[in-house]
Amino acid sequence: MSGKRGRAIWGASVALAFASLAVALILAELIVRHVFPTDPGISWNFRIPHPVLGWGLQPGTTYTNRLPEGGVQVSYNSSGWRDVEHSVEKPPGVFRIVVLGDSYMEAYSVDFAESFHAQLERLGRRNGLDLEVINLGVSGYGTLQEYLAFHHVGRLYSPDLVVLGFYAENDLVNNSLELERRVDLDRGRNMESRPFLDPQPSDWRITAVGYEDALRRYTATRAARPWLRRQLHENSALTRLLEIDLAHLRRRWFGSSAAEADPAAHQTAAELAVLGVYRCAEPAEFARAWQITRRVFSRLNDEVEAAGARLVVFTVPSMREIDLDALEATLRKVSDPDALCIEQGLPWQRLAQPLAALGIPLIDLVPPFRAAQRSGERPLYRASDRHWSPAGHALAAQTVFEALRDQGRL
Repeated sequence: MSGKRGRAIWGASVALAFASLAVALILAELIVRHVFPTDPGISWNFRIPHPVLGWGLQPGTTYTNRLPEGGVQVSYNSSGWRDVEHSVEKPPGVFRIVVLGDSYMEAYSVDFAESFHAQLERLGRRNGLDLEVINLGVSGYGTLQEYLAFHHVGRLYSPDLVVLGFYAENDLVNNSLELERRVDLDRGRNMESRPFLDPQPSDWRITAVGYEDALRRYTATRAARPWLRRQLHENSALTRLLEIDLAHLRRRWFGSSAAEADPAAHQTAAELAVLGVYRCAEPAEFARAWQITRRVFSRLNDEVEAAGARLVVFTVPSMREIDLDALEATLRKVSDPDALCIEQGLPWQRLAQPLAALGIPLIDLVPPFRAAQRSGERPLYRASDRHWSPAGHALAAQTVFEALRDQGRL
């Protein structure tokens, strides 16, 4: 009898231990989701290598982006875009807009109905226009990738209008291999997977992406993660936080990064990569990047017009340009705050010049965003990932729609 009682007590103790561990893990998961500033890198779990674009979105995928502000369900259609399904053939009487851009246009920080492209379509229909908006925005894309997305996909939809959201803070860097090297100092993955335009203006040559290597890495990573581990990685903030910490430890124990080798030089290079576009005195590397960007816009504009459509560009302001607290936080961290002209809008002045020369209209969202943010209305950005909130997407869609309507482009 004593043996049975001992086994029962032991079994109860084990069950209690497992229950306590489960409760502790659940509490840790909830705390990490609340305290950790964002759900880091979750969208990148659903990127797949692409031989031309560098990467795309995993078709038919649905996942939850668990931000501190609340969970956001994200779905990609059967063609691999953050959008509903669209027929390639344009229905009679429909006015079609193709949207190009990066993570702001992919809009994985808000529900689909709150996204820029969905709200733009609703605005058109409320104003009596049979409008269809097709979204080709993908996180991390630069202007060249956006051009390639239009060349290979967008023009097939016979659009009447193409609108491109330009995010100066990283689009310019993404267009330049010279500048991209300053972003990926340790890994170099963007340089391997992203296509770049040859900086020599004599010819239109695009670098080949490292598709085969990227596909091998992607396949190996998927195979190395069994189903349960993959579910934990994609749905548990605690698991991803532990993976990030382990990666930092591995780099510290087994390898010397560029930051560890020369921290001062690394900080200077990182500041130039992220904030160089705001330098009052334009760095030569950025002047060269603007030249490359102008060539891409020229090519895109030619192809849009050849497809019977019109290209319009609108600015995508960064949070530090709009929010005074974010601006002050930036200036406190940099080595030379006087060298930056963030509030003066220099990137948009530099963007306006080549667009005007090419005859491409530019819609500036900075003034309405500043006015709304600083008037104490609803925040236009998510504090966690610094992307547009639902209010930010709504203001962008309203401003762009009104500008297009007033210019007679609808």
